[in-house]
Amino acid sequence: EIWRYSNIKCCTYPLRGIDTITDSGDIDWNSSLTSIVNGKTEDHLAMLDNMVIERLLNDKWSSFARVNFVRQLILLCIHLFFLSTAVFLRNPKNTQSLVKKIFCHIAEVCVLIGCVSSLVKLLAKEIYLQGYSAYIQNLVRN
Repeated sequence: EIWRYSNIKCCTYPLRGIDTITDSGDIDWNSSLTSIVNGKTEDHLAMLDNMVIERLLNDKWSSFARVNFVRQLILLCIHLFFLSTAVFLRNPKNTQSLVKKIFCHIAEVCVLIGCVSSLVKLLAKEIYLQGYSAYIQNLVRN
């Protein structure tokens, strides 16, 4: 308890056992957040009503996840633009003009490069952040 005023008090809670990251920076596979995320029944959702868990999730969202979400959304929109361009410009009868063929091929190459690069980047990022053994353990668990 940090302070108290009448029936209102301010307390601090240790995050050990609650957060997915330990004090040493490793992943805690037995934490409350891991149980909530990987829960197999609907009962695990009731744990979200806890104010400490809700605050922790909101802090993680605002400091880390929101930026990544917006970045991924922008990249997805760019990918969707090139994919739509490649599909709509494709002519199965091969009677389209040279300019349309060039734009279609450029869009197809952009889609291919985007898919391969995002796959490699996401895989490398997950292995780097979790470590190889934790990454394999996470794959086996899920």
